Amino acid sequence: MENKLWEAWELFKDNNCIALLAKLGSVKFLTQKFLKIWHAENIKFYVKNNVLKKVSAKNFDAVKFLKGEAPISYLSACVAANKQVEDDFLISVVKSAKKINELGCVVWCLGKLGKDTLLYNLLNELDFIEEKLPIEIWEPEFYGLA
Repeated sequence: MENKLWEAWELFKDNNCIALLAKLGSVKFLTQKFLKIWHAENIKFYVKNNVLKKVSAKNFDAVKFLKGEAPISYLSACVAANKQVEDDFLISVVKSAKKINELGCVVWCLGKLGKDTLLYNLLNELDFIEEKLPIEIWEPEFYGLA
């Protein structure tokens, strides 16, 4: 099944094939294909993230490259694998957030990683960091902007 879904994805670029692999595929198969899945532009991010969580929980070494390439995704992998992260790295990721969703994800990861003290120490800085981020509005009519 895995090979057939992979072949179908390579031929048709249908996200449903990868979504099924993320749900039903073996960690071994997903680990072998992880780099291609992660770097594919046409796979929806939530599907990539499902593969990331599954692979990192069982084979963390396969996702370590994300620390430099995609630090926020690396933190998600650390949560899935219950791996600890250095405070200096966490602070740098908090300060590098470019969107409110990224900042929210990082804060969530800090909580899941048990970094309560670090979160408490960052509280004053979070307001300053958030103020620099662009406003993101999904429901402009709610905010009177439509």
